[in-house]
Amino acid sequence: MSTLKQFGKESLIYGIGYISIRAVSFLLLPLFTNILTKEEYGVYALVFTFITFLQVFYSYGLDSALLKYYVKKGEDKEIICTSIYASLTFSAIIISGILWIFSDSISQLLLRGLYSNYIKISSLILFFDVFTFRTMIIIRANNQSYRYLFIAMISVIITFCVNLVLVIKYNMGVVGALYGTLSGSVITFILVSPYLFQNINFKKFSSKKLKILLRFALPIFPAIILKIVMDMSDRYILLWMTNSETVGIYSASYKIGSLMLFLVNGFQLGWDPYFLKKENDIDASSVFSKISLYFTIFLLLVWIFFVLFIDRLIQIRIFNIYIIGKEFWEGSQIIPIIMLGYIFLGFYNLLMPGIYYSGKTKLLSLYRGFGAFINIILNILLIPKFGAMGAGIATAISFGLMIIPLYFRSNRLFHIPFQWSLIFGFFIFGMIIYISSTLFNFPIQVSILIYIIYFLSGAVIVQRNKC
Repeated sequence: MSTLKQFGKESLIYGIGYISIRAVSFLLLPLFTNILTKEEYGVYALVFTFITFLQVFYSYGLDSALLKYYVKKGEDKEIICTSIYASLTFSAIIISGILWIFSDSISQLLLRGLYSNYIKISSLILFFDVFTFRTMIIIRANNQSYRYLFIAMISVIITFCVNLVLVIKYNMGVVGALYGTLSGSVITFILVSPYLFQNINFKKFSSKKLKILLRFALPIFPAIILKIVMDMSDRYILLWMTNSETVGIYSASYKIGSLMLFLVNGFQLGWDPYFLKKENDIDASSVFSKISLYFTIFLLLVWIFFVLFIDRLIQIRIFNIYIIGKEFWEGSQIIPIIMLGYIFLGFYNLLMPGIYYSGKTKLLSLYRGFGAFINIILNILLIPKFGAMGAGIATAISFGLMIIPLYFRSNRLFHIPFQWSLIFGFFIFGMIIYISSTLFNFPIQVSILIYIIYFLSGAVIVQRNKC
């Protein structure tokens, strides 16, 4: 099997696993939007936004350091893992302790209410995830894609089932959802524990090696924080400038739109170790060019499908439950805009080889800072006029603008001959469809015909440029 086909196979498996883990809240969306009020769902979204943001502080860039040095030839894997886990354990105890002690104040500040229980449960979720996420990286680095998928699926099943029981049967609302997530985190921790301890040897802890790892990780840390700011700050800006009901409507639409993020991050799980291992290959740039073309076309095909059919999709009714509750339908037009922003993010990730090969990871903070600054400014400017739609537009524009400086810098460090004429042509074709569908309410037959034409166009491009 060629390396490109092997990459495609592993990326597909990792993508399914990653999407499964992250898609629990997506799968539970019909349940929550049909049972919770807009205000309750808004609080739910804010709590999980808080968890996502704090995950960055629990890892402080050591994820990237673990991946880079674990796959590097000549490195002692036990020294790498033991040193990283020792540091993460120490910091996780401190941060979770602070969250637990000051849970009342934190909930009043971030959720505009006394929800200390939510913060305490969140601190436990974050603590267990410190170990499970890093061990899943090790499993990826060892190319154990099926093991990764198995653990991911078990976590999904446990989390989903506990949510159903606590939210539906016991009517526990947001706290039930948090306990469901905690259950999944604990079970995943138990499943990964054997692989965790296989890579730890307490006698091999090295403060010297930890300093090297931190020198690589800490410059990336601000970039990761800024990434989360771009992804999540709109929820809190909406809360401060409007109310929790608007946050609820926006978050439900954002959740559907984040399907594109699942695809992007699932791809990245295979992409990162793949391009790191290809650093010295003479055919790397041409292979990366083809991967970029295939991946971009795939994302655009998914996007146009949602552009044409999203209003019909969210109104599907199964066992008297809509895909999204009726109260949340008004935010449907936000979904394609969010998806477009994540397509830009997908291309941003494709530009990483030059940055990583040259060791100039400090630049990522600069580009992320630029994107976060644009995002916050646009949110402040657009939300008062366009409400939740303004937040979606701000997200898409900021991700798009962030690519420009990164492209020129990264491509000088490592040139990838992107097939711009094909990428831009297919993108512009998609934009014409998007604008037309916004202006005109196409009948279902016309939408299907348009999508078939777009899909066949993408298939022709891929066929003519296949390996």
